[in-house]
Amino acid sequence: MTTSREAYAVTQENPGSDLAAETAAAMAAASIAFRKMDPVYSNELLRHAREVGEDPPISATHFFFTHMLLHLGVP
Repeated sequence: MTTSREAYAVTQENPGSDLAAETAAAMAAASIAFRKMDPVYSNELLRHAREVGEDPPISATHFFFTHMLLHLGVP
């Protein structure tokens, strides 16, 4: 492959609340899909979704993420 693939980090200096929100939402949605089939993996996805949503550099996501989890019935 000859296409350049740059990597970026979400930090306080380089916020990425939109990316973090989409990542957290995708993980939370996947956790629902795997809930009955693979509860261990489902819980791992949800744990990672929480971690993404709680990092200080992306605190703009926190409000959205908290309400999404409450809607899913997650304490």
